Order: sequence, then structure tokens, then C-alpha cells
Amino acid sequence: MSALSIQSPFPIFTDIDGQPLDNGYVWIGVRNLDPQTNPVDVFWDAALTVAAPRPIRTIGGYPSRNGAPGRLYVGAGDYSVRVTNKNGTFVYGAPEASERLPFSLISGNLGSDRVRFQPAGVGAVATDVQSKLREFVSVKDFGVVADGVADDTLPMISAMAFCRAAAKILLIEGDIRFLESSVPAGSRVAGYGGSYVNACSMVGINAAAQISIVGRIGFNTTGVDRTIIENIRVVTTSRQLTEAEQENTCPLVFAALSGNKTFASYKNVEISATVTDLTGSFRAGALIQEFGVANLVVENLKANNATVAFSAHNCTDVSVRDVWLKNIQTGVYLSTVTNYVVDGISLTNTQSQYGRWVARLGTPVRAVNGMMH
Repeated sequence: MSALSIQSPFPIFTDIDGQPLDNGYVWIGVRNLDPQTNPVDVFWDAALTVAAPRPIRTIGGYPSRNGAPGRLYVGAGDYSVRVTNKNGTFVYGAPEASERLPFSLISGNLGSDRVRFQPAGVGAVATDVQSKLREFVSVKDFGVVADGVADDTLPMISAMAFCRAAAKILLIEGDIRFLESSVPAGSRVAGYGGSYVNACSMVGINAAAQISIVGRIGFNTTGVDRTIIENIRVVTTSRQLTEAEQENTCPLVFAALSGNKTFASYKNVEISATVTDLTGSFRAGALIQEFGVANLVVENLKANNATVAFSAHNCTDVSVRDVWLKNIQTGVYLSTVTNYVVDGISLTNTQSQYGRWVARLGTPVRAVNGMMH
């Protein structure tokens, strides 16, 4: 015995706001003619014996037959239709029935660009579902699995490339596994310390939002005018350096390498740089660098096991607050910056190479705003 799907037995008409049409008007007429001036007979029954009025009124979106929902029938042949609301405002119409969508199309293949979306609130402007959904871009749109096991490198590169070109923010969810070994040669950008992939603004949408980087590869934010990196945890492995290597042989995690920007923000970002060499050198490279930003904000940054946690060069109006660092040689490095505030930095187990500075300025080297040292 097969199951039957329960469907509404009555057609439903909607108003211009997408809500069920109440006390509206439905005209049925001759194909390709104005149904209001060229009506055809419409009936309440399939035998075509009980005539419906012209126009048909609606109640709660349904054709109203003596105050109750009814079904509509016409004789053989095509027809035109026009629907208006109770104020006489045109809602929609079609010159022939073939332009109306069959149920088979609605049930499986109706394009989202043909479905109306009405936002809530007075003055909200209606749009279609496709446009509304495309206001946001998720890594899942590009096939990222984000289970911490699958190789998400190629779909992540595609997602970042799209958002970078469209100046959109990429929504991060789950644990994205990003492998240096899977980055094609054509997607690599040479920069300080090694290779990068062109990136975009990213925002985590849940507590599990994480990017797991395996190997020496970084994200290039050069050219992203309004860089926003927020609510993301980054874990790096196979990135540490040996004692014989130098810091500049390892790329940063997020790096603006040149140029100018209007704005950049790093909020609620955690970077865990795993190392195997714990002799005190902390050579896992630098982590975040910004360059030429007119308004730079860093808040609630956590990082460990690196030479420099955050550096800013040639920037103005810089605010760095609430930073927690462990096993870092230099916490916050500011070079040629103006109008800066550095406050609320906690540092554990710093390397003595820089005199245990919590933060320092390029020239002369000194603590910023009375930080601990």
C-alpha cells in the first residue's frame, strides 16, 4: 500500500505582500484578452453546472463560495487571468493558462528567483528569495564539508575568490581543513615568508567555526579594502621552523603585504600555532599583519607559539584591546602608526630576546601605553 501526499484541494491567491489575498478579485477571461472585459464562464463544479460569480471574490486567499473555500473550473480551452486586491490594485495576471506554473514545476524545479520574499517591518522592500539568499555567502555554498577530516582546500579557495571579487563576507562554519599540499600553483601568491592564497573577509557563524591549516600557507588580505576577520579560530600544524631557519621563511596566517585600506577589523580571533621545538625560540613565524589601514581595530585576540602575534605598519587610528598571548616573542608590533591605543594585553612566557615587551614600537623600541614588561 503506497502512501498518499496530503495536498490542499483549493487554489490559493496571494496579495502583493505575499500574504493570502483576502476580499480580493479574480477575473477569468478569453485567452490573450483582458479577462476583466472579456470574461468566460467559471463554475464551482467539474460538471460545469454551478456557475461562479464574475469576478470571483477571495477569503483568506481561497476562492470564496458563500463564505467558504471553493474550487474553480472552466470548460475546455485556454484562458487568461487577472488578480487584484480589495483596493483594486493589480497583483498579477497571465494572458494564457500555459504561463501559469504546473504543480510538477512548483514541487521540484521552481527557481528561487521566481518566489517572492517580503521582509518584516514597516517600509521593508519586497524582493525574491534568490536575491535574499545571495546577500550572504557560506562556505557550504561551494561544497566545503567542514568536518575536520575532508580536504576543503579547493572549495575554500573558490569561495574566497568569489567573495573577494564580489566584496562579500564569507560565512565560516564547522572545521575547515586547508592543506598547503592541495593548493594549486596557480592559486599561490608569493609574499613575506612564503606562499599565500588570496583571501576575503571571513566571519564565523557558530562556536565551531575553525580553519585548520596544515603546512606553510597563509591568507593574503592585500586589496580587501574592508577586511573583516571575526569569530574564527585558526589552528596551524606542520608550520613550525627549526632552529636553523629564520622567521621570514614562514608565511603569516593573515597578511596584508602592501597598499592601503579603508578599514580592517580582527575581533574574537584565536590562533593556535602548534610547535614541536619548545627550546624557547618560538619560531612559528608571525601571525597577523596589516598595512596602510586608515581605521584598524583589534579586539579579543588570542594567540600562542609565534614570533609576532600582531603587527601594523603605516596605519592610522589603531585600536588594540584585550589581547591574550602565550609563548610570543613580540606581542603587538606597531611601525609608523599614528593615533594608536593599546590596552588590556596579557602575556605569558615571553622570550627574553626583546626584553619581555608586551608591545613595542618600531623606532624607538619601547613599551606602548605603559604595558607590562
